[in-house]
Amino acid sequence: MKNIKWLFLGLVLLGIGIIWVGSLRFIFSKGKTLEEIVLVKEGLYKIGDIIVDIEKREVRFNAYVSKNEGWVQHLIYLHGYKWLKEKSAIVSCARLIDLQRAIAILNRWVWDELWQRKGISKELVRILVKWDEKEVFDQELVLAQDKLEIWDLVFLGSPYFDLLVLGSTLGIDCRKCPLFPLEKKALEEMFIRESGKSGYKVNTELFPPQGKEVEVIIKFK
Repeated sequence: MKNIKWLFLGLVLLGIGIIWVGSLRFIFSKGKTLEEIVLVKEGLYKIGDIIVDIEKREVRFNAYVSKNEGWVQHLIYLHGYKWLKEKSAIVSCARLIDLQRAIAILNRWVWDELWQRKGISKELVRILVKWDEKEVFDQELVLAQDKLEIWDLVFLGSPYFDLLVLGSTLGIDCRKCPLFPLEKKALEEMFIRESGKSGYKVNTELFPPQGKEVEVIIKFK
């Protein structure tokens, strides 16, 4: 009976995946839920609250410090999967769907690899957090003994659930959706690294104070 249950859940996930593959154009469509891609000047774009700098190969957005001590699941949260907000150290009002589109503008292949959590070396993508006169790289702000990939530091979405969470029902709290328990369980298992650990503690000594406004820069080589 248990095997049948997991087979059914697997088929549900497969169905969601097929729907999403058929809807990849959603990321660049002109649907009502998507912000317009604005050309600020040559090589500089703005999508919602996110800046894309083609020449510097980076995306930038503002955020604030929600937690500066204790355990967190991710270093950075962008609006989308709402249940992850309280589990993140730095919170941005910028939307996850806009970050996805911003990365795809820089390099569609890189975005696809990141989205599927494969093939991208941590050395090729770095996160810089800036406040006042300070600039600190991502892994200096957390305490982890094992290697962290970019998706361990900022949740970039899921091929299985993005269409439901970030799609046309963007304004709906998916924590009330029938599939939420499945989504939560599947993602929590995905967050477990090869070391068997999930999340990490914040490096309080280097972290900006709670409530501090910061700028987050994701750099691509």
